Amino acid sequence: MSEVIGMGKRLLATLIIVMVIIMLIVSSLSLVGCNKDGANDEKEGSSTTGETQQMDGDPDTLVGFSYHFGSYWDGQWDFDITPVEGSEGAYLFRGLGSNGVDLDVEETVDQSVLDEIEAIIQEKDIAQWDGFSQRDESIKDGYGFSFKALYGDGSTIEADGYEVYPSNYKAGHDALKTYLVSYSSSFGTD
Repeated sequence: MSEVIGMGKRLLATLIIVMVIIMLIVSSLSLVGCNKDGANDEKEGSSTTGETQQMDGDPDTLVGFSYHFGSYWDGQWDFDITPVEGSEGAYLFRGLGSNGVDLDVEETVDQSVLDEIEAIIQEKDIAQWDGFSQRDESIKDGYGFSFKALYGDGSTIEADGYEVYPSNYKAGHDALKTYLVSYSSSFGTD
């Protein structure tokens, strides 16, 4: 009987991990762009013919942001900042927690929040993460992350990993997490 219960717990943990990985993949697709090196400066908004429109904003202005990280056992944090449609300069800041993380924030913010995140990206050289995508699937119930920064010209910095990280991940992650959690707490939680 205890073997059946143990198998059930392992199956439940595996299903939760798969769900978290799917959430990370889906969330990394939530902002569309290209590499920060400008190799493909196309914007979301493909027409029915498959053509894409050029974004003609400032390549140094952060206009969208997504950072998801955590694990089943230690909690999951999901942060997204997206433009508010029809409202120039306004962005929707979303912070959600799960697996023991008490976080549920959705507020309209201005460009200054993205500017502060961009300062962290520059200071911690998070652009080095661009293109990183590695996983160690042999580790069950591990830690994963997904990061995307979208700039005014359509270029992006994108990275994701599961139990494998870019060389300067810890410094960048610590700075981003500290800022995002602190900023979220200024709104309280629901």
